Amino acid sequence: MKKVLIVDDEPVIREGLPYIIDWQEYGFEIVGSAQNGKEGIKLIKEYQPDLVITDIRMPEMDGLEMIQTAQKRGETFYSIILSGYSEFTYAQKAIRLGTVSYLLKPIDEDELTDILLGIRKKVDKQKETNNDIYNVLRKNIFEGDFTPCTQEYRLACLIRFSNQSIAREFQTRIRENKNVLCYLLTHDDYTYILTLILDDFDLNTLERELLSIASQEGEVILQSSWQNKSSHLKQLYKEIRKLKDITFSYANLGLISNERIKSLQAKTHFTGNITEQLLKDILYDGDLANSLFKYKENFRYHSLHENEIKWNVSKEFQSVVNNVIDTINPTDRERLQEVVNTAEKSIARSRTMEQLMKEMENSYRVLQQIVNESFNRINTIQEIERYTQKHYKEDLNLKIISEHFNYNNAYIGKKFKKETGKSYSQYLDEIRMGKAKQLLKDSNLMIYEIAERTGYANLDYFYKKFKRHCGMSPNEYRKLQGNG
Repeated sequence: MKKVLIVDDEPVIREGLPYIIDWQEYGFEIVGSAQNGKEGIKLIKEYQPDLVITDIRMPEMDGLEMIQTAQKRGETFYSIILSGYSEFTYAQKAIRLGTVSYLLKPIDEDELTDILLGIRKKVDKQKETNNDIYNVLRKNIFEGDFTPCTQEYRLACLIRFSNQSIAREFQTRIRENKNVLCYLLTHDDYTYILTLILDDFDLNTLERELLSIASQEGEVILQSSWQNKSSHLKQLYKEIRKLKDITFSYANLGLISNERIKSLQAKTHFTGNITEQLLKDILYDGDLANSLFKYKENFRYHSLHENEIKWNVSKEFQSVVNNVIDTINPTDRERLQEVVNTAEKSIARSRTMEQLMKEMENSYRVLQQIVNESFNRINTIQEIERYTQKHYKEDLNLKIISEHFNYNNAYIGKKFKKETGKSYSQYLDEIRMGKAKQLLKDSNLMIYEIAERTGYANLDYFYKKFKRHCGMSPNEYRKLQGNG
């Protein structure tokens, strides 16, 4: 059935015209009606009618202006002008707009049916011609069979859309130019538009339209290069397939073409050792974001497939983690495996390069935090050890040390044992006993003097500690060392 839209400000026409003849008998169906040109424009876009029957005189927008506006937007349809005015100037203008006929009100049924039969014949012939062209184009592009195309053109390119409605929106915009033809094709769950340039046309205009649509709709559009021979049409689809393989890397561009990719590749290319650079950034608080940007651009430069990129990113992260393991506290190494597991999940679920790099920056930040915290903990324990070695003669215990370093008593005791394998009191005793043995061996100081100089105010307590530590009394130890 051929679709018919009625546009008239008179209710009697809008409501009566559907019943004046048997439309289905002539192969037509009325799909809608509007009361002025502005409403008509909207319904033409919505219903894509084969025929528009419209009045000339209407408020807001008349019939001729409506037809002209729709045609400028790339809409194609036949039209019949209805009017109570028999002025020849209106008829001339209607004919220039491609109007099939100019009918006076009241409508003559026989005259209307004759016009409809003529329109049906033209619509069928046009669709048959279009089908022939579409079949030839489809075979040439998607099946690789070369069949000479009757449609002459100067340049051709193929554009792939994920969303058919967005493809139609582009088709509507670009068809306003009479030097461009757009054929909408579907293949492999995608919508393609073959764009043919017939005469002089600014190719930048087409690119701007594509970029505008990609930006507004969040669409990723693939565009082939331009070819000037029909025998090369199959190359357009091959290009699109190759672009599809690297869409993961360039989805943020919105419009992906070989020309735009080459332009980007010429600007950035990182040639250094990325593992070494990332490791430096993590260990020394470097510019991690900048290194990851170079990392991303390196993948783009080599035009790697999504799976290759994800494999390399995973491998690189594991390599950095392996290098970090030897530099951090053993107690923090368990946390690294959690980071690796989280990173692997993030890599797998990423759908674009931008998303992947954002996820990996988060993972590297967590890794950097673990390293910094580990270094801070190690440095704190080392500071405690150095402080103890310097102040062992003084009154020292875990509480005093915790207050001095501004740590919780239980926390520092637990961490100290994890780091050194012994309690703080054990470590303090080892330092003091070592000094006591040295003084017993090399000096003639009295035992009580040695006890005081090694932090023991109570002589009896010093004797007990020394015997427990060395298995003999201080005097026995001195004699054994030949100083008695």
